Amino acid sequence: MDNKIRNKNIFLAIVVLLVGFLLAGGTYAYLTRTVNVTNGNINAVTTCFDIDYMDTNQITGTLFPSANPSKGLSGMVSLKVNSSCDLNGIGTIYIHANSGTSTKFTTTAIAHCENPVTLESLPTYVNSNTCTSNNGIWVTNGKPLKYAIFDNSAGSGNPLDVGYFSSIGNDIAVYRTFMVTSTQVNYYLFLWLDGYLTDNTYTNLSFNGYISVSAIQDNPNSTFYLPNLYQRVEYIKGDSRIITEIVPANNRGIYARIKNGSVSSDSIPYVYFGSSNSYMNGLRFYTVMKNGNFLFGWNDNEYGSIAQNTTDINTIKLNYLNNRNLEFNDQIIATNIPNLATTTFPLHIFGLNRGGSSANPSVLYELYEFKVSEKNNVIADLVPCYRKGDNIVGLYDIRNRIFYTKTSGDSFTKGPDVN
Repeated sequence: MDNKIRNKNIFLAIVVLLVGFLLAGGTYAYLTRTVNVTNGNINAVTTCFDIDYMDTNQITGTLFPSANPSKGLSGMVSLKVNSSCDLNGIGTIYIHANSGTSTKFTTTAIAHCENPVTLESLPTYVNSNTCTSNNGIWVTNGKPLKYAIFDNSAGSGNPLDVGYFSSIGNDIAVYRTFMVTSTQVNYYLFLWLDGYLTDNTYTNLSFNGYISVSAIQDNPNSTFYLPNLYQRVEYIKGDSRIITEIVPANNRGIYARIKNGSVSSDSIPYVYFGSSNSYMNGLRFYTVMKNGNFLFGWNDNEYGSIAQNTTDINTIKLNYLNNRNLEFNDQIIATNIPNLATTTFPLHIFGLNRGGSSANPSVLYELYEFKVSEKNNVIADLVPCYRKGDNIVGLYDIRNRIFYTKTSGDSFTKGPDVN
């Protein structure tokens, strides 16, 4: 056998084995690595991920009571996919307290009012009624030792996520399942002792621990989580538009789960979601009422009448995973749907973006799930939720860490909380 052919076959065999390992649910251990120390600098270079803890990954010192995160102990880590790998990853940041750290830090604090975005105490509001009526949250199981993750070293602005420190000797995930790309991003962890929740028994208590990061390769079945700042709900129902940052394309598909709402009994198109440069140029998924049935449209083509009631949760797949089909509840109602005309405008949900302006009335439907795929990869996963800090309802893209809510005017209703 020719040496070139033999070497090529060996390489292909190795690739097949690696792919088989990934599909079989491998642990991706080869993509993560324990920290190594060189000349006082802690840097972990993995097969596909560059992790840099700068000076040290240790978080050690005396915790003095303070009013906000900026006065606490801090640590920093940067993370990116290195240039040798063409993939995206999923990162998680952990904090670990070594044995010997005082268990006093994990004691439940007395009931109190907090800012839901930062977890800072609001001592002015001394009962649950005055707390919640002033946009606070009444906390009965919080801890005096808290953490906050920021994208800046000053700990200013709204944090990426917050929570309570609750365990000694274990890794606590403080920022879970964020996307890792070839762009380096710095994350700053602040560990702080809320001075409004402490007394003299907390004097001179020290913390001894470290920050760590794990990274694995992203895949279509990866699990992502909402930050603690948001609460998942079963669905949202919109009578306002959501403007996303997602631009439709021929290699992208949409998967949605909905419970349909009411539309007028005339032939005006009521749009679920869409984007177009003009009336017929782009993507538009809509419905009209004809003879008591819902008629679905994709772009400017109508594809069949389906007797859909408003009590069932229905699934819609549009050109999903590039199969060129339009499916309703896993039944194909159109094949070889036309290619999209190019549109440069981002997708509206609960309506149509026509040339940068809202157009067509919206279907007042309940939205349970909305995903966008590109080839075999989910690139946007919009979760119905509300922001705890102000109870604003919307969709949170758990892959891209973007919160979408109404543009103006009317608002959204929401379903029950989901754990």
